[in-house]
Amino acid sequence: MSPASLPSFDANGVEMAFTVNHVNHALLFFLLKEKGLLAPRCRLIFSTTALHDPKQPLNQTPPAWKSTEAVARATDAENSMLNAGVRYSNSKLGVIFFAYALAAKLVSAGSDKDWSVVVYEPGFVPGGGSRLSRDQPILIRFILGYIVPWMFWYFKGKGIVTSTPEKSGKALADLALGRTFPNVSGKYILLDKEWKSSEESYDVTKQEDCWRWTVEFLGKNAAQKQRFNSL
Repeated sequence: MSPASLPSFDANGVEMAFTVNHVNHALLFFLLKEKGLLAPRCRLIFSTTALHDPKQPLNQTPPAWKSTEAVARATDAENSMLNAGVRYSNSKLGVIFFAYALAAKLVSAGSDKDWSVVVYEPGFVPGGGSRLSRDQPILIRFILGYIVPWMFWYFKGKGIVTSTPEKSGKALADLALGRTFPNVSGKYILLDKEWKSSEESYDVTKQEDCWRWTVEFLGKNAAQKQRFNSL
């Protein structure tokens, strides 16, 4: 999807896609929890993409996950992190690692909170709604913005689940309100079906590493880190 490009970083030295797609959302969860703003019964939805899975059809930028620290700092001896698409896929794999770790910790902690955790993939929605190509050369932006949206038939033929903003938005709203999958937690939902995420996403060691790194990075001090870890 993306040619070689140097990564950009936030003020804390974290690769920008990882900050936007994972770190910010994890921080929002922790702060809402810490301030008591999460209802006793609520649903936590983490959004991801099929690009986290190397086995997905036409996926030219699968993740290259060495460790959470390496992904967050965009350090990779094999230079795969020079690819903007790989950085994006890594960030979305991190979302799944964190969500699965959270779901498992809620169970193991015997929490009295009725919180469900799901990972949601809206399907492939061509047309530039999320503007993934905004940092790409003009030719790629043109192809993704004006040609790809007319190729639904091609992607469906390749086994790719396609959708529209309206359809994916409704599926997300139904999921958030518990109209669909009301008793499901720790699962991956593709549009309106329960699905399997990538084999790598079920690696408990990597889930724990992502959780641990996130808590250590976001917690301001030992006391806050302990509160973040407490469910």
